[in-house]
Amino acid sequence: MKRAIKLREHGILASQIVNPSEKYAESKRHLSHRYAYQIQTDELGFIYSGRDFKPVNSVCFIGDSFVENKFVDCESRWHSVLEKLFLENGNKIRVLNAGYSGATSLNILNTIINKVVNSNVRTLIYVLSSNDYGALRYHEGYWNKTKNHSNLLLSEYVEEERGKPNKDMFRAMLKSIYDLSRNFGMELYFSTYPNLCDNKALMELNDWLREFCDENDYPLVDMDLLMQPYVEQGQELFHDKLHMNEKASKIFSEIIYDNLFKNRYTIQKNLLQQISVNKTESDSWRCVLRNQNFNSSIYTSVSVIIDINNHGLFADRLLIQLTSSNPINGGLHNNLLFSEELGWHIWVNIPKFEHLQIRTGFNIQMVEDLNINMCLESKSNIAEVIHDIYVEYII
Repeated sequence: MKRAIKLREHGILASQIVNPSEKYAESKRHLSHRYAYQIQTDELGFIYSGRDFKPVNSVCFIGDSFVENKFVDCESRWHSVLEKLFLENGNKIRVLNAGYSGATSLNILNTIINKVVNSNVRTLIYVLSSNDYGALRYHEGYWNKTKNHSNLLLSEYVEEERGKPNKDMFRAMLKSIYDLSRNFGMELYFSTYPNLCDNKALMELNDWLREFCDENDYPLVDMDLLMQPYVEQGQELFHDKLHMNEKASKIFSEIIYDNLFKNRYTIQKNLLQQISVNKTESDSWRCVLRNQNFNSSIYTSVSVIIDINNHGLFADRLLIQLTSSNPINGGLHNNLLFSEELGWHIWVNIPKFEHLQIRTGFNIQMVEDLNINMCLESKSNIAEVIHDIYVEYII
């Protein structure tokens, strides 16, 4: 039997006209089989937003047909509206849509490693796939050999019996997606699937994702929760129980912009003018304190870059402490620790060189105010060890 991996993606530089079949449209709200929609893709196969500009950065969303947003006009698709919000606020950010109908999380993993990794994406948002529920009910889960859910292109497909969905396989796949993204330097956010139409399968998958992110301290954008104020309008916002229409696409894009991106880019834009540096000196410590106010309800990614003039320092370490007037519930970093004495902190080893630049970073759940304290631990009394230090916010 000949086999090949099925990459669920659109072709490059493609343009196609799609319209719902008469049978499909009859059972859906706000759809007509007589109305056609255009899908165009860029040179990497991402769904095109309809506008040309030279971006300074890219944000990628990946998922199934919910992300794809096929049966909505190009300029009204959620990623086009989100991109417009970036541009209107002075940020030349390209929003890449890597959604594809029928994609499971295994298909998404394949797409990330075969396409997204090589697309200069710094931030990736994984939106939960509703197709996982069906695939995970087969004995072989994501590796089933059925026509609709198989990960492979097969000469022939088989029908398989279904049982309860495999939760352990779901969690293992999410962990693989997270590790892959981080290994290639991408900041990953998980997102629940907005369930405004009482879809029982989505309810269970969303709960699994929340539990997984909570147990592992992974960043979660709970779009299901954030869109619940619109639940009474669910029938008017979705074509069915899974797919957004034009109205819902606008709401979705505005909510995710306000809750994940808006304040981070505002901070980044004015950062150099707002931050001041205070230094304190002693025989064993060199301290740098920076105070900065934040107003984000999810997580922010902090990149710390330190320039050091090293004059005979031995076995020195840098201590980065995070403090706030409000409790910090959690953060994400391989070396981010918590203790009663130091609170949330990171130790960074400093090698012995004449001059070096240290880079580290972390994701932190945002509070109203966050103080970043940086202290250099040294056995020698060296004047002006740190000659330049700053914190930047990255997307």
